[in-house]
Amino acid sequence: MLEFHGDAVRGGFMLAVLQRANSSRWFGYTASSLDKCVDLSQLVPSRGSRSFPMISEGGSAYVIANPRAGRARHKKPMERRPCESERIWAETEGEGHAESLAYEASIRGFHWIIAMGGDGTIHEVLNGMMRNANNRSILGVIPAGTANDYAASFQVTPTDARAGALRVDVGRLSWRTGSRYFANVAGLGFSGDIANRARRMLRIPARVRYTLAILRQLGPGYAPKPMSVSLDGGPMIESKTLLVSAALGQREGSYPLHARADLTDGLFEFLQLGRLSRRELAWHFPAMLRGVLPRNHSQVFRRQCRHIRIEAKQPIPVHLDGEFPKGAVEQELTEIDLEVIPGAIEVEML
Repeated sequence: MLEFHGDAVRGGFMLAVLQRANSSRWFGYTASSLDKCVDLSQLVPSRGSRSFPMISEGGSAYVIANPRAGRARHKKPMERRPCESERIWAETEGEGHAESLAYEASIRGFHWIIAMGGDGTIHEVLNGMMRNANNRSILGVIPAGTANDYAASFQVTPTDARAGALRVDVGRLSWRTGSRYFANVAGLGFSGDIANRARRMLRIPARVRYTLAILRQLGPGYAPKPMSVSLDGGPMIESKTLLVSAALGQREGSYPLHARADLTDGLFEFLQLGRLSRRELAWHFPAMLRGVLPRNHSQVFRRQCRHIRIEAKQPIPVHLDGEFPKGAVEQELTEIDLEVIPGAIEVEML
């Protein structure tokens, strides 16, 4: 049985890990493969320790940790060491590394693949697992970022996610030459620009970061752009559009904009904002902080759907879980399809 210190249970486990990240007695450092790793069974409990419930119940586990998530920063290199265990810790070394590790772990058939980090880490791990068409692993999540938008939806989902793994929907965005999965939300237009700005301010708390990005985006370049949108195979309707969101979870950019979203219902919560002026957006902004958008407004359109088709003459700014779609070239993002894959993966918050 694998055990951790008494303060290292569920959410507290993340804090204990980060506080001791510089100690090679606790952790090793992984390279670009799974062959150099740390056996989690080497973590020796101290007096008064308790089991970490998920891992102690049995089954192989591979933890993928982002050492730069949230406010934690690992300043010293970790010791490298080989191991044969099926309970392993690995740290990411840069963009795309979590996805590669998750794919290899899925191919090797680990029972648990645990993402320890923020929404970006979850996004990469999800994509690595989904690359394996025969994935049977459960995605475990230890929220350790600044926003943790995806994790927030599990606190309010109708199903008791904490009773065990929950089978949830996954979104897929496709363009002319590729596709990418997302766990929480896809944002296009204004929200894509905001996410791009916010990614450059990682040292600032999430809510402040996104608020500053919104205020900056209200500058000279602010203007709704022509887009044509079709929902569930319906007619393409062209209009000036400020933003489009296709949400599975309830929060985007730390704002609770999609209160009706359900991770298990096979539907997107679709939001489209049309020709809103700067003044109108500024007027409604305080309410948006609480997740309240104007009702019965001609330029605010909500609906639930399974498929979205968007076309534009100019490239559409896009974010998936706060990240730019890996492998996409900005100039290609003029024709986009979004679809829900119902019950695509099992997830548990830890």
